[in-house]
Amino acid sequence: MSRQLAVVALLAGLGGPAAAHWLSPEAILAQLDSEPARALGVERAARDEKTPRLLVIRVGDGWYAMPAAKRRTQAGAWLELWRHNVAQGIVAVLDARTDRPVVRFGPGGLVAEVADAPAGAGGKPTPPKSRTSRVAPGSRPPGAPTDPDVRD
Repeated sequence: MSRQLAVVALLAGLGGPAAAHWLSPEAILAQLDSEPARALGVERAARDEKTPRLLVIRVGDGWYAMPAAKRRTQAGAWLELWRHNVAQGIVAVLDARTDRPVVRFGPGGLVAEVADAPAGAGGKPTPPKSRTSRVAPGSRPPGAPTDPDVRD
């Protein structure tokens, strides 16, 4: 098994009976600070100081070298692992150079979108394309404000 696949399996919750075991946030951060995680493009990871349930993962060129499908799977695995071990855990995957989001999570924690590779050296990644979502007509509670980013 390649190193990358081993890390994906490890970060996906360890699988089988091991998935039931709890990992401390510090143990997860140590995994994200390991050489196998660096092979996935992770440059650094930390808990947000103001919101400790938020895991911020900053990625670099190695992240963009992977196919979008692998990036989508890896981001989902990180979120699943963090949520399994941190109450109401949330994850942000950001470009290490620009701090722009490179993964957009949708409802239920599904990865809705991953950004394309940066445009040229030192370029900015293309942010996830859409901030809008489809809302079924009449699904807003009466009197709810209309969000211009949400279309009926």
